[in-house]
Amino acid sequence: IQLTSHAKNDKSASIILLTSQQTHTLLKKDLDKGEIFPLMQGQQILLFVGLGKVEKLSSTELRTFVRKAFLSDYLKKSPSIEIIPHAKEEAAVKAIIEGVSIGGYVWDKYKSKDKDDKSIKNKQVSIAVEQKPVYLQTLLISAGVNLTRDLVNDNADLITSDYLEKIIKGLIKGRKNIKIEVLNEKELRTHGLNLHLAVN
Repeated sequence: IQLTSHAKNDKSASIILLTSQQTHTLLKKDLDKGEIFPLMQGQQILLFVGLGKVEKLSSTELRTFVRKAFLSDYLKKSPSIEIIPHAKEEAAVKAIIEGVSIGGYVWDKYKSKDKDDKSIKNKQVSIAVEQKPVYLQTLLISAGVNLTRDLVNDNADLITSDYLEKIIKGLIKGRKNIKIEVLNEKELRTHGLNLHLAVN
């Protein structure tokens, strides 16, 4: 996910979030809360998303609406998507980031793709907001959530303690303020950590 200071309209699709108080020159209808309405503008798909009244919109609802739009059939073949937020408040932008990065997570590592399936899994996503440290932190946390999901979802014969050690060492490599201590089987027994040994 990239953050851009303003909408560029240069992607194959745009998700345009609108509250009931907002309008768009190309949209000639009122959207119900949670409604998704697609329009074609040349080769570009414009996907309008109704959010309802802004004062009644929760962060959870916003995440859900963004996820629904991002995973919709309308955008399956789109290689790049621009998201135009309804507001610039930090809570709203964080919810949008989470709606895409966490809400768009799919575990399909071992699932074969149908030969007729033309959908694009890895999309280039940009959100039309100024970069702020809090948004970059949200992106990092979301990546951490998805890494954890990958580790939990994969097979136990692959995600061994040795593999976890390798992943963790890779994450902290070069960080001087973090130290890691790895205990071997004998050291675990010495410390009375037998439950860890029993499940490993």
